[in-house]
Amino acid sequence: MNASEIQAEVNAGYYLGAISFALLFHEYFITLDIEVERYWTGTHSLPTVLFFLNRYVTLLGNIPVIVENYWVAPPTPQKIATCIALQSYHRYFFIVGQIIVGAMLMLRTYALYERSKRVAALMAAFSIAVVVVCFWSTLVKAGQSGDNLPLPIGCTFAVTDSQNVAFIISWAAMSVFDCMIFLLTLGRALTPRSREGTHLLTVLLRDGSIYFGVMMVCNVANILTFVLGGAYSRGVGATLTNIISSIMISRLMLNLRDPELRRRGQAVDDDDEDDTELAEFSTFMMSLATVVERPRDSFVI
Repeated sequence: MNASEIQAEVNAGYYLGAISFALLFHEYFITLDIEVERYWTGTHSLPTVLFFLNRYVTLLGNIPVIVENYWVAPPTPQKIATCIALQSYHRYFFIVGQIIVGAMLMLRTYALYERSKRVAALMAAFSIAVVVVCFWSTLVKAGQSGDNLPLPIGCTFAVTDSQNVAFIISWAAMSVFDCMIFLLTLGRALTPRSREGTHLLTVLLRDGSIYFGVMMVCNVANILTFVLGGAYSRGVGATLTNIISSIMISRLMLNLRDPELRRRGQAVDDDDEDDTELAEFSTFMMSLATVVERPRDSFVI
């Protein structure tokens, strides 16, 4: 690989990083008023805590990643040592962020299935397997950083062939988890009872389908960078993919507290028992505030 090819790969990382971080902060500020309206009041339950963790761990946790990408300093031994530490941090941060997103998807699906223990066990088994694979591949099999490219801007490390395989395994495992969540959501929405019709279920299926479609495109594109890219462009879209995942799950949670969804859930005929139960479930899904404490009998679709 000649110097111009290396420079092109490094520049691609700079540009995609800039797009990723601009998207992250832009999305935060344009949805801050909605967050304040829908999440800063009322009870602070587990879903609310997970929502705030997703929003602010992603927002603040990416600051060291920004430093890793754009730190301007001569490539001294001290800078290289700091860059190695930043890259290690980035790997842990990646896993933590995906765990938070996965927990929110599981909680959403758990509520949709009326706190089904079988569904919870299935999701728990899948999630544990995926976390183990990600830890093993990202932190163990990937090993130490590749060769450092001594540049004055950012921290640039080559991705070795052994690391390449490890990262592909990690991304493939997360894609399998997304497929599992989507299939569960689709299966619930297509059951005869679900087709009795609520606007809520339409929102759940719509948002779940959009999330799955976008994330599958991102995951496949990212895996292709490992398969087809050079040493300095492998995984170039990882940060963008993580940020899009966080943004989309935040949007899913914000949509569940849309006041319009609440109004539609309450606009039913009080004499129709089925519709009343549907409204109660809609109110529950919008708040997701008492998923653990509320009696199972109140979760009716």
